[in-house]
Amino acid sequence: NIRDYLYVLYRRRWLALTFFTLVVFTVLLVVFLKKPVYRATATLKVEPETPVLSFKDVYENRNDDLNFLKTQYRILKSRSVAKRAIRALRQEGDPEFAKVLSGAGAYLNSKVAQTSEVQDSELGDGKIQLSGDLGRDINPAVIDGFLARISIQPVRDSWIALVSFDDKNPALAAQAANEIARQYIGFNIESKLNASQVARDWLENHLDDMKAKLERSEEALNEYAAKNGILLTGANTGQGKNTESGSGGQDLETSRLEQISDQLVQATSDRINKEALYYQAVNGGTGDGSIIRNNPFIQSLLEQYSRLETKYARLSAVYMPKYPEIVQVKQQMNQLSKRINEESAKAVAALRADYEAASEREKDLTQTYEQYKEKALALNDKMVQYNILKREADTNQQLYNGLLQRVKEIGVSASLNASNIQILDRAERPRVPFAPRKGRDLLMAIMVGFLGGIGLAFFVDYIDNTLKNPEDIENSISLPCLGLVPAIETVPAGKRLLAWSGEEHAQILLEAYSAINTFIQFSSGSQAPKLMMVTSPLKGDGKTMTSVNLAATMARTRGRGLIVDSDLRNPQLHKIFDMDNSKGFSDYLAGMMQVEDGLVRKSGLENLDIITSGPRSPNPPDLFNSPRLADLLRKLGPEYEFILFDSPPVIGFSESLILSTSVEGVIMVVRTGRTTREAALQSRRAIESINSRVLGVVLNAIRQVDLKYSSYYHYGDYYYYSDGEKKAGRKKQKAKNAIEN
Repeated sequence: NIRDYLYVLYRRRWLALTFFTLVVFTVLLVVFLKKPVYRATATLKVEPETPVLSFKDVYENRNDDLNFLKTQYRILKSRSVAKRAIRALRQEGDPEFAKVLSGAGAYLNSKVAQTSEVQDSELGDGKIQLSGDLGRDINPAVIDGFLARISIQPVRDSWIALVSFDDKNPALAAQAANEIARQYIGFNIESKLNASQVARDWLENHLDDMKAKLERSEEALNEYAAKNGILLTGANTGQGKNTESGSGGQDLETSRLEQISDQLVQATSDRINKEALYYQAVNGGTGDGSIIRNNPFIQSLLEQYSRLETKYARLSAVYMPKYPEIVQVKQQMNQLSKRINEESAKAVAALRADYEAASEREKDLTQTYEQYKEKALALNDKMVQYNILKREADTNQQLYNGLLQRVKEIGVSASLNASNIQILDRAERPRVPFAPRKGRDLLMAIMVGFLGGIGLAFFVDYIDNTLKNPEDIENSISLPCLGLVPAIETVPAGKRLLAWSGEEHAQILLEAYSAINTFIQFSSGSQAPKLMMVTSPLKGDGKTMTSVNLAATMARTRGRGLIVDSDLRNPQLHKIFDMDNSKGFSDYLAGMMQVEDGLVRKSGLENLDIITSGPRSPNPPDLFNSPRLADLLRKLGPEYEFILFDSPPVIGFSESLILSTSVEGVIMVVRTGRTTREAALQSRRAIESINSRVLGVVLNAIRQVDLKYSSYYHYGDYYYYSDGEKKAGRKKQKAKNAIEN
C-alpha cells in the first residue's frame, strides 16, 4: 500500500532531512570555497593511416578502427607526450602540477620559487620562460599532476576527439591544451619516421641477401637444364603455354608432341571423312542420291541423257523403231550411257585413292606421335626437379622485386612530414569557469540529498527489525495486540509514571491499561483468565511497569487482586510500592515461611495485595520447580479475582517458562523500537513449546510516529490532545499539588 511507503518516510523524516541538509550544506561549502577552474579544449581529427610496409613479414596492419582510436587516446594521455608538453611550456616546477610539495625535493621547490615570479600577463599566446636549468628529468609528481588535468572526449561516430586541459589560470589552460595537441602530432610524425627508418634498415639488410639467393637459384636452374638437355620455348619472353609447375615456357619435345598430336587429330578426321565418301560411293551405286550423281560433269551427262530419253519416247509414239531419227537418238543414248559409266568409275577410283592416301598419312603421324610420346615421358621425371628449381627462382625474383620497390617507397615517404592528425580548432582562452558550476552543483546536491535521504530512510527501515506497531506484531509473531501504551516524552528519564498517581498524563496511562484489561477479559470465550503472568523477551521492555499498572487497573474493575514479584533475579515491585523486601516469595518457595507469616501484604491501593520477591536466590529455577508454588495458588486462588505474576524475561532465563505452566495465560510485553522480531518470535515459540498459552502482546512506549493510521481505538488520545489542552492539564496538576502541600 502506498500509505505504508508514506508511513516509512514520515517515521524516518528526520533522518532523511538530516541527510538532505548535510549533502546540500557540504556541496554549498565546497562550491563557494573552491577556487574556479577553467577548461580549454582543442579539437583534433584523428584518422587511421595505412603504414608504409603492409606485408606481414615486416609489419602487420590491423584495420580495427576502435582499437586504433583507443590507442591514440591513450597516447594523448601518455607520460611521453606530457613530458614533451611540459618541457615546451617550461612549467616543470608549477606547484599546481605537482599537487604535493612535501617530499618533492629541493629541485621541485626551486622550480616553485622560480614559477612564483611568473605573472599572469606572461601567460599569453607565447611560451612561458623560466630561468634556470630545465634540462634535467621532470619530477614524476609534476607529470602526474599534469596528466590529471588532461581529459579526452571522443565524438561519437566520428574521427573527432576533444582534448581539454583544466587550470585555475585560463590562459595557461588554453596554452597547455594547444601544446598537448601540437606535441601529440609531433610525436606521431616522429613515430612514423622512426618506423620508416627501422623498416628501411631492415629492407636494406635483407636486400643483398635476397639478391645473392636469387642469383644462386637461377644458376642452379640453368645448370640443371643444360645438363639434362632441357630447352624451353617462350621461357625468356614469358609466352607459350604454361606447364603444371607454372614455369614460363615448354621444352621442345613436349611442344613438338603437342603439334604432332594436333596434326594426328586432323589426319584421323580427314581419313574418316574420305573413307565415308568412298564407301558411300561404292555402296550407293549411281542412284539419284549417290555422291557420283552429285558430280557436276556426270550431272550434265545425266541431264543430256534425260533429254534424249524424252525425245526418244516422243518419237516412238509416232514412228516405228527403225525410223532413222529414232535410230539416231537411240545411238546417242547408248553413247551417253557408256560415257556416264566411265566417268562414274573414274570418280570412284579417285575417292579410293584419296582414302588410301589419308590412311597412309594417319599411320605415319601415329608412328611419329608414339616416338615423341616416349621421349616426353622420359623427360617428365627430369622436369619435376626442373620445375622445383624454377619455382624457387621465380619466388626469389618476386621477393627481390618487392623489397626493392619498398625500399624506394620508404625513401620517398621518409621525406614527407604529413600527418594523419589535424588540429581543427585551437583552444581559446575560456571566459567562464568550468568548475564549480554553482547552479548545476546546487541542483545536483538537492537531487542527491532528496533521493539519497529517501533511499537512506528506506534502507534504515529495511535493516531495522524491531517491532514498531500492531501490524508488525500480527505479521511477525502471529499474536494479537492486547493494547498500546503511549510513550510520555515529558516524563524525566528514570521516573516511574503510575496510572493511579494522579500526576500529569496518568489519566492517559489509566485509559490505555483499561483498554488492555478489557481485551484480556474478553480474550476467552467463557470467562476471563484468573492466573496470569507478565513477561517480556528481554530486559528493559517495561514488563514490571506494565504488571503494576495493569494490576491496579484490574483491581478497580474486577475486584480484589494479587500481584506477585516472581523476578527473583531483579526484583522491582518493593521499590515501586516502597516496601521491605527482607522476606517474600523466595522464602515461601524455599519453605522458610508460610502464608500466615505475613507473606501477603497490602499494596496501598484499593483491592490490590502484593507479594514481594524476598531475598535473591542463587538458583531460582529450583525454587520454581518446588510443589509449594501449586500449594500457594491453591490456597490463595479462592480469595482473589485475579493473580498476576511479574516474571523474568523469557530469553536467557528458565523461570518464566516454568511459571507459564502454572498460569492460565501469558501476557508478553515488547517495547517499540527496541524489541526485535526474532526475540519476540523466539519467546512465543519457547512458551508455546511447553503447551502454555500466550494471551497476546502489549506494545509499550509507542510514539505517534509509530502509528500508521493516526490511532488505534482510543490509544491515540494522548496524541490527539492539543498543545493548549496539554498545558492546561499541566497547570491544573500543579495547582492541585500546591493545595495538597
